[in-house]
Amino acid sequence: MKHVVRTSILSRRWRHLWKSLQYLNFDHNLFSSISIRQQSRKREQSFTNFVSRALFLRNHRTDIVKFNISCDEHCCVDSLTAWILVAISHNIEEVQLQAFRDIDIRLPREIYICNSLQTLKLKSNSFGLSTLTLPGSVSLPLLKYLSFESISFINEKSISNFLSGCPVLEKLFFHYCNFRPLKYLLVSSLLLKELVIESDDDYDSECHFTIDTPNLKYFRCGRSIRNEYILLDMPSLDKGNIGRRIIDEMDFIYNRMESDMAMAMSILGSFREEYAQRMMKILRSLGKAKDLSLSPWAVEESFYSKSDTGKPEPEFTSCHLKSVEISNFLGCENELRFLRFLLKNAMKLEKIIITSSNLATVKRKRKWRTIKSFLRDSPSIMAVVT
Repeated sequence: MKHVVRTSILSRRWRHLWKSLQYLNFDHNLFSSISIRQQSRKREQSFTNFVSRALFLRNHRTDIVKFNISCDEHCCVDSLTAWILVAISHNIEEVQLQAFRDIDIRLPREIYICNSLQTLKLKSNSFGLSTLTLPGSVSLPLLKYLSFESISFINEKSISNFLSGCPVLEKLFFHYCNFRPLKYLLVSSLLLKELVIESDDDYDSECHFTIDTPNLKYFRCGRSIRNEYILLDMPSLDKGNIGRRIIDEMDFIYNRMESDMAMAMSILGSFREEYAQRMMKILRSLGKAKDLSLSPWAVEESFYSKSDTGKPEPEFTSCHLKSVEISNFLGCENELRFLRFLLKNAMKLEKIIITSSNLATVKRKRKWRTIKSFLRDSPSIMAVVT
């Protein structure tokens, strides 16, 4: 926006053109020339004055399609509220807010009942997560895209109420969010087609997610392994992506119980057993997916057992799965078991893509011969091993 105003000086014909712009992007980083600590107040005032003048002097007969605002910790909450209200009054369709602050994010009530809003993206760029306070009820009849990034949620009911007020929502993203205060969260949406849930590893969340999205096409869950997922019927699912990790939890247990390694190993064994059960539950729920992408931890831990003799092969049958991609494959015994298990139970599997991990040892790399040999035993499957 700042560059547009500068350009308008070059010609009288362009002088008032900026007043009718429908795509507005205000970034506080463009005011870095006065970013000296002693002048932080001056920087805040300069940015605030610029945005306010640009909004209040614009052509009020022209709608605003997209409003993107990135502000630092010095941004006045009252000013931010006023700017959003101006955008709403111009039939705004998309709002993106990036806040460099780790305090509560309180947006004006009007944004949650905006009849023209189709896309809403909220992101915290602070060192700590920002807490988002949601209203008790929401009415966003046209909202199709909703994204939260580095946000901390404190009330599961408010999130469920939010989603219930978005009847045509198609895409929902939780990127590196904190669900620690929540014990249970229902994600229910009739028309939702894409869902991504990635909780922050730095917060020991133990939230139980119930996913009720019958028309979902793509589902991804990643990061924290403490969260449990109950996936209801997804007959339309095309692709599932499981990127969960256990390595951080292992380090956490070792560090906390360094003085008693026997106890640490016992706790870790029980934890991995529980994790394996959760992983297989997710895989069974994704049985109708046509494509599946898996992290190495998701694969290896799915077949973990404290018993030396292993455990019975879990029940899993897929009549829809056509393509599987496994990244950072280490060649561990449990990974090989999973691969055999997949070839046996995925009736319509056509393609497997396996990417080797750089961490794989020489001993494990020798097992690639074994992998390639039993892949050759399935001539109907196209295998790509790198």
